[in-house]
Amino acid sequence: MRGESSNTVRIYYPEFNREELIKRITGRLKTLYRHLPLKRAILFGSWARGRATAASDIDLLIIYEGPRREEAYSLCWDIIDIPQLELHIYTEEEYERLKASGSHLPREAEEGINLWPDPPGGEDERERVLEIIRRLRAEYPDVRGTALKWETPLDLLVATILSAQTTDEKVNRVTEHLFKKYRTARDYAEAPLEELEAEISSLTFYRQKARYIKEACKTLVEEYGGEVPRSMEELLKLKGVARKTANIVLSNAYGINEGIAVDTHVARLSRRLGLTQEKNRNKIERDLMELIPQELWFDFTNLIVEHGRRVCKARKPRCDECVIRDLCPSAEVREETS
Repeated sequence: MRGESSNTVRIYYPEFNREELIKRITGRLKTLYRHLPLKRAILFGSWARGRATAASDIDLLIIYEGPRREEAYSLCWDIIDIPQLELHIYTEEEYERLKASGSHLPREAEEGINLWPDPPGGEDERERVLEIIRRLRAEYPDVRGTALKWETPLDLLVATILSAQTTDEKVNRVTEHLFKKYRTARDYAEAPLEELEAEISSLTFYRQKARYIKEACKTLVEEYGGEVPRSMEELLKLKGVARKTANIVLSNAYGINEGIAVDTHVARLSRRLGLTQEKNRNKIERDLMELIPQELWFDFTNLIVEHGRRVCKARKPRCDECVIRDLCPSAEVREETS
């Protein structure tokens, strides 16, 4: 049974072979990493040495930082639910004290197989991402870019600013008329603020968005000859433009991949897929850029957004309909806890 007074807990189930065991534990660690700040995870003992029998315990050392012990135990139990598992769970400080005490456990663990942060076959993770992209391409062959409707880079810039905290469908309804009335950056810059607000009043935060568009277009007129610039650095100087907006404009309007546009769908699915633990969008983008080849950043963004809208929804993801469910550690956990 579960125990919280000790650093060691056990559960018993049928046997595994070592390759299957390492693969399964590594998958669970990716999920755990989204909830618990993992520092190290080491498989040691008879399974690591290749001398395990059907009755052998599976010794797994988890070193973490952050939450209270009760929370850490609960997370490990709920997520790393592996047959015949013996978990040894410590904070970094506790583990250092254990090593200093001369305990045999750290000496034995250090001779084991490191599963986190650098599991055996690290290229497997890149291959998993490539397979995710391959399958989503086959599932959504018509997805070629943003769902926002636009004709010029200026249209796209304005539409993307408007899309914050609202759906592309609502934005497209507004811009159908807006883009006919305002054709140039000067048109927006010289428009009375109240008039621009009225044009987009059906959207959330319309007053703030109207001010952002007007000020951004004023900068375009004064510094860029009314044209939308082609670099991340220059786009980020515009009012209301952060990395997501800049990435959407650069990749869709100019075919320039300087980063990955992290919207609510990309953030949610990247965490569910175990591609990041981060909540900050800039940090999520950094993790994805390190993992995904640059030439696939554009496709990854648009395919993930489409999958998030259709299948991997925020509240009730349709895991039973998902073409990448076997590549998703969150789907595996949902199956086991349902």
